[in-house]
Amino acid sequence: MRCIAVFQDPSEASSFSERLKRQKIKSEIETGDDKKYIVWVIEEDDVQKALSELKIFQENPVLSIPEERDPPEGIEEANSADKVELDELRPGRAMREEFKRLKMYNITVQMKSMVTKAL
Repeated sequence: MRCIAVFQDPSEASSFSERLKRQKIKSEIETGDDKKYIVWVIEEDDVQKALSELKIFQENPVLSIPEERDPPEGIEEANSADKVELDELRPGRAMREEFKRLKMYNITVQMKSMVTKAL
């Protein structure tokens, strides 16, 4: 087991750990001193891949979580109501959607401002 990252924000630690989980990398989050959140990679063989994922995550922590391609093993297909509940429980999903919405709003405002200045 090796320490792979330290975060100040628990939601960032959770999002990064979720990213690792989706890449089939086992990890744990530990609360350290001074409210720091330490992400540990369990298997030594996964450390290099986890470091690559950390680099991608640090470049854009909000949008960098890849979508899950296959359903988790051993879980039967859920009906649409169950899927909505699962989506609501996934850490960071609402934050990513809000970030996308605000980013689009900001681009729209900037474009309107540029058009106004040009006229």
